[in-house]
Amino acid sequence: KLASVPAGAVRALEGKDGSGRTVVVRRAAWTLGVEGREVAWIEQQGTLPVMDALELELGSLESDAGSVMLIDDAEHLPPVAVERLSRAREAGAKIVMVASTAAAAKLGGPVEVLQVPPLDRAAAAGLVRSAIPSLSDALLDHVIARGAGRPGRLRAIVRAIGQKAVVSPADVDRLLDQDAGGKRGSIAPPSGVQQIELLLEQGRFDEAAEALARAQGGEPVAMTLARARLALGRGAAKDALELLATIRAESASQGGWVRRQWALQA
Repeated sequence: KLASVPAGAVRALEGKDGSGRTVVVRRAAWTLGVEGREVAWIEQQGTLPVMDALELELGSLESDAGSVMLIDDAEHLPPVAVERLSRAREAGAKIVMVASTAAAAKLGGPVEVLQVPPLDRAAAAGLVRSAIPSLSDALLDHVIARGAGRPGRLRAIVRAIGQKAVVSPADVDRLLDQDAGGKRGSIAPPSGVQQIELLLEQGRFDEAAEALARAQGGEPVAMTLARARLALGRGAAKDALELLATIRAESASQGGWVRRQWALQA
C-alpha cells in the first residue's frame, strides 16, 4: 500500500501509544528496501539530533523524487526538518510520518490518515501466549482487555507480570498498578539490561551492542539472553543458539520468565 502512494503525497500514521506504529514503519522500510526501492528511514538515534539523522538518511538517496521517506516520532519536528521534508515532497518524494494530521499538514500537499488498528483477539492472544504459555484463559482475556489490543501495551503488561505469581485478574491489576506507581515515582531512564532490552525492542542493534560492551556486572543469564537476542536481530542465528546453549541448564533451573525467554529465542 505504501508503494502505491502518489509522488508528493503525505501519509500520517495515527494510533494510540503502544499501537505498533513504529513497528509498522520499520517493517515497511525493511520490506521496501528488500524490494530495491529508494527508502529513507528516519528515527531518533540516541543523542543524534533529528536533523542530523534526517540528512544522514536523505544523503544516501540518489534522488528525492520517487523515494519513500518514513519518519518515526514526527509530531514535533524542528522547523528546519519540516522545511527539508517539504522540499523533498515537492520534488516527488512519498512521505509517511508517525504523527497527527496537523503535524503532517505542515509539509504541504495532500495528507491521508492511516490508522493503526488494535490487534484482533487471535493476534493479541498469540502475542501474550508466546511469552506466558501457562496463562489461564480467564487471565489471558483480562490481559488482552487491559492491553486494549495494542502490541506495545501488551508487551509492557507481560513484562510487569511475567515473573510474578498471578492467579486472578485482581493480581494482574495490582501488579500493573504497582508498575505504574513505580514509573511515576522515578524519572530515571532505564539502565543496564533494561536499557539494552529497550534498544533491542526498538531494533537499535548498534546502540544495544555498544550498551552491552559497556555493561559492567549484571545478571549473567539476563545479559547472555540479551546477547543472543542481539545476534538474532542481526541475522546470526548460529551465534544466538551457541549463546543460548551456554545458559540452558541455568535458565531451566531459574524457571519462570527467564525460562520462557530462553525458550522463545531457542
